[in-house]
Amino acid sequence: YQANYRTNIYGQLLTTTNDFVVEIVPIFETPDYNPLVWNGVATEEPAIVDGVMNLYTPAQVAGLAKMVNEGNQLRGVTIKLNNDIDLGNAVWTPIGQVEGAKYFGGTFDGQNHTIRNLNAVGTESAGLFGALVGTVKNLKIENATVSSNHFAGTITGWLQNTDEIGTGTPAKVENCFVKGATVTSTPTQINGSYDNGDKAGGLVGYGYSCTIIGNTGIDLNVKGYRNLGGIIGYLNTGAARPSQMTGNQVNNVTITQDMTHNYKPIKPGTLVGGQRGDGLTPDNFGPKNTVSGLSYVFQNWTANDFADFTGLTLPNVNITVDNFNCNTVKMVLFGNNVAKVTNSTFYKSAENNFPTNDLRQGIDVYIKNYTQLIIDKCDFQSSWQYSVLVQTDNSTPSASVKITNSKFNNWCRQDEGKSFQNICTAVKIFDIANICQTEADRLAYAKELILNSGNTFDAEYLKAWGLLNLTQSNGVRFVYNIADVTK
Repeated sequence: YQANYRTNIYGQLLTTTNDFVVEIVPIFETPDYNPLVWNGVATEEPAIVDGVMNLYTPAQVAGLAKMVNEGNQLRGVTIKLNNDIDLGNAVWTPIGQVEGAKYFGGTFDGQNHTIRNLNAVGTESAGLFGALVGTVKNLKIENATVSSNHFAGTITGWLQNTDEIGTGTPAKVENCFVKGATVTSTPTQINGSYDNGDKAGGLVGYGYSCTIIGNTGIDLNVKGYRNLGGIIGYLNTGAARPSQMTGNQVNNVTITQDMTHNYKPIKPGTLVGGQRGDGLTPDNFGPKNTVSGLSYVFQNWTANDFADFTGLTLPNVNITVDNFNCNTVKMVLFGNNVAKVTNSTFYKSAENNFPTNDLRQGIDVYIKNYTQLIIDKCDFQSSWQYSVLVQTDNSTPSASVKITNSKFNNWCRQDEGKSFQNICTAVKIFDIANICQTEADRLAYAKELILNSGNTFDAEYLKAWGLLNLTQSNGVRFVYNIADVTK
């Protein structure tokens, strides 16, 4: 016998006069197997009855994947999920493959059941589904990891209507819910050059002539090189069947753009977005998609150029810049942001002859309303004017500006014959209420920056120029050096 299995007694034992003692021991209270957790191996091909396939176990879901990946698109078949399923974080081969046109063309109705612990791995596309030309609806997915070199999305990596004339059932993802997903598209080498690492989204990776409607995503992390979005990585459309994307919402989504292999090349902050990474303009799919709790992370960029994030740092949008090696980072912070610049090196562009104001600083931040700016472990090797400039529009907002563990060298360069000696400092902060307005606030900030935050300043330039310029909205400035904070 086995725990939780039925034991049948047949034959003469049923009519014997012997006494039987049946003992229920504690082991029977805990199953020694769980039929709803996948072991990563088992497959069972589900039956199709009257055009309907019912799924009850993970093995049957894996059997569905096997059928589709062997070429059965299941067009006209409705698949119903009748239980919550746990895929046990075992490596999952997505349902459908872009390679070989092995699409899923049926209707998958999750019936509001949940698939947990998805670990989808693919090369060209990945998700619970790899290539979808049919419909997925009423499905919940929790705790998912999706990895691909190209199309990647929690529900499907690739969603496209393949019907050229626009008839039949459109490719659709509707009324689905995703919570706790990490979706990654990684560039790969092809004939010695890098490509892909693109079209990754919290729900869908790539869509063409498709419908994405009424879906929700919570706690999503999307990472790749380009075409990264909270809902979809890239959305396109066809003349016969225009794409529709409306009524979707994502909350607490982090989009990480890794520029290690900048093969295009593109600027940091391009081809990413809270809703989509590129494709159609908002007018094409309607404005009724919402994104909240959005954070961007930009990392690993090296270029003799500047990075401009002024178009991304909207209210309530957080931004992190990490491991950059470039001339300048520019931001505009509209309020309720946390902006971080860490582990980065900034230097003057050797090719530029006295650049414009846009390129005089290592970090140039414009603050509109209360925000937190954190600069940590940065190396300012040279700058035309200020290493760090924080300014406002004379609205005198309050803000937190913390600069720690950073090196300041060679600010206010004059090797092009231009001098700013009357105003040059390593750091300038303009018109921040709780930093610039009173002498007590100014002196406290100067002591913290110069003495207590692990920052170092080049000795030669320390003699020639000031360290900190705190300027009020009326233009009155106060310059601080080491002597001013050690009295």
